Amino acid sequence: MSKLSEGVAGGEMLADNLVLQSDAKRRLSQRRWAVWGLRLAVLGIGLAGWQLISGSLISTFFISRPSDVMNELWSLISSGVLLQNLPVTIEEAAAGYFIGGLLAILLGVLFGRVRLLGEVFEPFVVAFFSIPKAGDCAINHSLVRYRFQLQGRTRGAADLLHDFLEHVCRGPESRH
Repeated sequence: MSKLSEGVAGGEMLADNLVLQSDAKRRLSQRRWAVWGLRLAVLGIGLAGWQLISGSLISTFFISRPSDVMNELWSLISSGVLLQNLPVTIEEAAAGYFIGGLLAILLGVLFGRVRLLGEVFEPFVVAFFSIPKAGDCAINHSLVRYRFQLQGRTRGAADLLHDFLEHVCRGPESRH
């Protein structure tokens, strides 16, 4: 085989490889679009189901409507209250995640190393995870109210946060 024919054959192989790579890229791109489309469909179906269930099958005392949550969010955005309080919220959320994560790691290591402690605290940890979300919201909103009052902040801020948490956790019927 001459060098020329080897070069032609090598070029054909290179072209075939490029076509295969192009097909693989196209299939990967199509798969990505399909995955994102399915994700959006699941999100849409989930939100639609949530909207239909809340208020009709399950009382809004237990589950709020996504439309009510979005209306409240829009109200906070359009009034400027959300933007005004966003830096403090981000700071406190980051601090809470950091402190909570650090404590969880330390306690997890401690409970793993000292078997007796792990056995003693296991039922409490399991019980904590079984608290329903409505109960969790009630606990959180009581703690937030207490914290604002302790810090001497204005009652207006505490009331705003209390109302928002009550709206999100329990639904609008709880205000009537």
